[in-house]
Amino acid sequence: MHFYKSETRSRHDGVARLRLADRTVTSLVATSAFLVGAAFPISFFVAEHSRVKAEIALEARLYAGEAAAFAEQSPDFWNALAGTSPPGPARSQMIEATADLPSSHLPILRRVVRSTDGATLVLSAPESRLAPPVVTASHEFGRGLGTVSIEASLRPTLAATGGIAACSSLFALLFLYVLRRVPLRMLTGAIKRANYLAEHDVLTGLANRMTLVSALETAIASNQSGAVLLIDLDRFKAVNDTHGHAGGDLLIQSVARRMKFAAGVHDVVARLGGDEFAILTTGATHHDIDALCHRLRLSLAYRDPEQPSYCSDVKASIGIYRTGDGSANALEALKKADIALYQAKADGRDRVCVYNPLMEEATRARHSLENDIRTAVARRQFTLAYQPQVKMADGTLVGAEALMRWQRPGHGKVGPDRFIPIVEALGLIPELGAWALEEACTQASQWPSSCTISVNVSALQLRDLKFATIVANCLRATQLNPARLVLEITESVLLADSEMIFATLNALRKMGVQIALDDFGTGFSSLSYLTRFPFDKIKIDRSFVQRATLDAKSFEVLSMVLKLAQTLDLVVIAEGIETEEQAALLVRLGCEVGQGYLFGLPGVAEALDFAAIDRSALVA
Repeated sequence: MHFYKSETRSRHDGVARLRLADRTVTSLVATSAFLVGAAFPISFFVAEHSRVKAEIALEARLYAGEAAAFAEQSPDFWNALAGTSPPGPARSQMIEATADLPSSHLPILRRVVRSTDGATLVLSAPESRLAPPVVTASHEFGRGLGTVSIEASLRPTLAATGGIAACSSLFALLFLYVLRRVPLRMLTGAIKRANYLAEHDVLTGLANRMTLVSALETAIASNQSGAVLLIDLDRFKAVNDTHGHAGGDLLIQSVARRMKFAAGVHDVVARLGGDEFAILTTGATHHDIDALCHRLRLSLAYRDPEQPSYCSDVKASIGIYRTGDGSANALEALKKADIALYQAKADGRDRVCVYNPLMEEATRARHSLENDIRTAVARRQFTLAYQPQVKMADGTLVGAEALMRWQRPGHGKVGPDRFIPIVEALGLIPELGAWALEEACTQASQWPSSCTISVNVSALQLRDLKFATIVANCLRATQLNPARLVLEITESVLLADSEMIFATLNALRKMGVQIALDDFGTGFSSLSYLTRFPFDKIKIDRSFVQRATLDAKSFEVLSMVLKLAQTLDLVVIAEGIETEEQAALLVRLGCEVGQGYLFGLPGVAEALDFAAIDRSALVA
C-alpha cells in the first residue's frame, strides 16, 4: 500500500510526458512544413537572381569592349560625342555602332553608357524606369573614358517565384497534414494506452491499486456500507518455482477470470501485484459479503479440464475490512484489510478473517518475530539438536536426526512448529537449510563410520536445480561418506508432482545419498509414492506407534506397514517411542530402527553415546 503514491505519480508523469511529446511533435511538424513551403520559392528566386546577375555582368563586359574599340578607332568622334549636349547625330552613330551586339534573351533590359562625369551618353529603350526589383551590372571601358551599365528587371522572376510559392504552399499543407496526422494517431493511441495502464493491471486487465483506492475513497466519502477484501493465493511461490513465471502468469490470469465471475456487476476487482488481489463491494450487507466469499472460494476451487492441474483447486487467504464505520481514508481501510489477511495466513492459510482491532497487536508481534528470524538466519543464531536412532534388536546407536532449535533473544525457546513456517514464508529455507546440512555433516564426520545423520529438507530446497550440487559440495568439504547422509522428505514435498523434485531426488540417490519418506501414513498417497520413487527408508509416524498398544485396528495397520516395508526391502524407522511396551511391540513386529524419548531427548552432539545402549530387555 505504501507504493500507491509513487505508483500513481509515476503513471501520471507518463501521461504528462506523452502530452508534452504531442505538443513538441506538433511544433516540429509545423516548423518543418513552414521550411518546406518556403525553401522551394526562396531557392528558385536566389538561383534566378544569381543567373541574371551573371548574364548582365557578361553583357556589360562585352558592351564595354565594343565601346572602347569605337572610341579608339574614332577618337575625334568620341570626343565630340562626349562634348555634345545633347549629342544628336553622334549619339545615333554610337547606337548604330553598338547595334551589332547580340541581343539579350532577358525580356526587360536596357543598356546605359555614361561618361566619367556621370553624364548619360547612350540609353537604350525603354527610357522609363524598369519595374522593380532591378539588378545592375557595370563595367569601365577605354581607360577611364566611361562606364557601361546593364540593367535588368526581375519582375518576371518574381512572378514565377510567386507561382512556385503557391504550389509549394499547397505541398507544405499536405506535408503538414500527413506528418501531423500519423504522429497524432500514434500519440493518441499511446495516450489512451497510458491512461488504460494507469488504471488497469497489464497481465489480467483488472483494475489496479490506483483505481481501487480511488473507488474506495469514493465509497468511504459517501459512507457506503460494504467491504474491501484482500485475497492472497496460498503456495503461489511453489507454482512459480515449479512451473516457472509463465506458469505463474497463467495461474494469475485464471484466478482473475474466476474472481470476475464470482464478484458482483458493480464490484471493483483489482490486482494489487504478485499474487495479491482485492475486491471492493459497496452497498452490501454482512450476508452479501459472506455470500461473496463463498462464491469466491467455490470459483477458485473449480477444476477446469482445459487448464493445467495447478490452476485448479486454488486456495487463498482472505482478509476483510467492512467499510462505513468511519475509516479515515482508503489507505487506512486497506491497511486494516491487510492486517486481517495477515491473520488469515497466520491461522493456517485458506482462511477468511474479518478485521478486529485486537489483530493489530498480533500483527505487530508477528512482524517482530519475522524480523528476529531474519536476524537469526543472517547471524547463524540457530542450533541443531540430535536425537538418537537405535537398532531395536540390541539398542546399538546407528544414527541421529538433526533437529532445528532456536533461542530467541529476550523471549526464550521458540518451537520449530512456530518458526519453520515463518522461515518458509520469508523464503529463507534454502539459506537456513544449507547451513543445517553443512553443520550436521560436519558433526557426523566425527562419528563412527556406521552411524548415519538424518537431515530434513523442504520442497523449496529440492526445487532448486543447484541443490544436488550443494549437497555434493557439502559432502566433499566435510569428507562424509554419501551413504551416511539420510535426507528426510515429507509427503507434502511430493504433492506438487514436480519433475524437478524427482530429478533432484534421483541425482541425490545416484550420488549415494539415502532418501527417507518421513511421517509415513499421515497423507493420502503414501503408498503410491513408494512405487513411484525408490526410497531407502520410511519413518512411521508417531501416531501409529502410540495407538498400536491401545487398539487392535491400529496394531493391524502398523503390522501391515512393517510387512509392506519388508517386502519392498525398505528400512523402517519408528518415531515417537516413549514406553517399554511400545518398544517391545515394535521388536516383535520386526521393526529395525527406533527413535523417541525412550532412547534419548534431542540434545547436543556431545551428549550422544556411541557405546551400545543396554536395551537387552527389548529383545523378544
